[in-house]
This record gives sequence, structure tokens and C-alpha cells, in this order.
Amino acid sequence: MTPYERLVALYDRQPEICGGKSLAWYIDVYCRHGFVFSRPDFFIMGRPVVAFLDPEKIMQCDFDFHWHRCDCWQIEAMAGNCAKAFDIMPWPLPWLCFCRWFQDKRGLRFVETHRALRFFRSETLNQENRDGRPQDSNDRPNDSADHPGGASGHEHQC
Repeated sequence: MTPYERLVALYDRQPEICGGKSLAWYIDVYCRHGFVFSRPDFFIMGRPVVAFLDPEKIMQCDFDFHWHRCDCWQIEAMAGNCAKAFDIMPWPLPWLCFCRWFQDKRGLRFVETHRALRFFRSETLNQENRDGRPQDSNDRPNDSADHPGGASGHEHQC
């Protein structure tokens, strides 16, 4: 199953964490207001926002920020090899944010981009060291697309 297929299943299986919307609905919105990349080894979609602004505006995925004022990537969904996903971000921004569900509450979290990248790259290396071979996201046993809110830290969605 590809990262895209895992996300489709997640959005279909748990619509309450996705505002009752399908992944296709979000893809349409993010194609108009952000970016969507889907490859066999990863999937990511997001948009540029102003960090630490009103969380309700950030969570409103069709609200357009003036891109030249943005300093943060809001990540709607990410699955698969996240380290590779960071290599194709449209342009560098110092922050990223994502939503996590915790005890039935949605929370917007912010992290410096360089810290997130270091985390994802170390996770990829740790997986390679455990397996003794390069990481293939399609056979990852605990890929976080199975865990709402990116519980293992590899995939995040609102």
C-alpha cells in the first residue's frame, strides 16, 4: 500500500479527525492554496502560513495568507518517508505546524523546520539500522498513517 493509499484509508476510516471531509476534498483545497506531492515513497500536502497567528485562521485551510509574509509550513497530511518529503518543499521556511489529536482535542503544534528534519532523518537512519537495509516506506511495519494524529511522528493531519 502506498502512503497515499494509507492516507485515503485513514481519512475514510476516521472522518471525525478530518472534519468529515475526504482526502480528495483536502487535495483539491491544497492544490489551490498550497502544495500536494505524491510519490510511491511519500505523500505530503500543506500550505504557507504565518506562524503563531490565530490558530483558527491557520486551521481554515482555504484562508489565503500573503505568501511573502509566511514563515511556516502548515502540514495537512504526511506519510511515508518524511525525510524525503522535506527535500521537495516549495521553498524554505523556518517553522512548520501540524495538528495532533489528543484526548478528543485537536491541537496545533509548531516546531522549527530544522528540528523536524533532523528528527525525520534520524528516524529513517534508525529504521535502516534496525533492518540492516535502506528504508522502503511501503514495507514499514509501524508507519504512522495507521495512527491518527501522527502518534509515531511520521504523518500528521488535521
